[in-house]
Amino acid sequence: MATEIEHVSDDFSIPAGMDLASSFGEGSSFYSTLTVDSFDDRINVVSAMTSAENLSDHLGEVINLTNWVCHPVSIESDDGVDEAIRTVLIDDKGHCFACVAGGILRALQNLSGIAGHPSTWEHPVAVTPVEERTRRGFKVLTLRFA
Repeated sequence: MATEIEHVSDDFSIPAGMDLASSFGEGSSFYSTLTVDSFDDRINVVSAMTSAENLSDHLGEVINLTNWVCHPVSIESDDGVDEAIRTVLIDDKGHCFACVAGGILRALQNLSGIAGHPSTWEHPVAVTPVEERTRRGFKVLTLRFA
């Protein structure tokens, strides 16, 4: 597997070389562990991005992770518009769970860096989304591995 980095924003870089969804067109800057070789594959990625439930509604529940998609989003705030990365987790039954959380991204980077691309896994990886507090008291979402 390649160890290149696809730069998405100043806040986060995604590992590239594993079915990078650049085939979606010029200027596409998102990452998918799903296969994107055919039109139907691309529709599956879009479906995952648009049909996901809020991950925060599933804190403490075990998710049998098989794939994920990361894509840039714009979030409006009182200070203007912030750019962020939205992550969609996909389980072994095709259910999708989405969030904008740096802790989830870091957990997936660690997982793929150590366990490899999901296509090489022997079975889904059991993960549990949890909310933790940082040393400075901020709440963050991350994944615990079973």
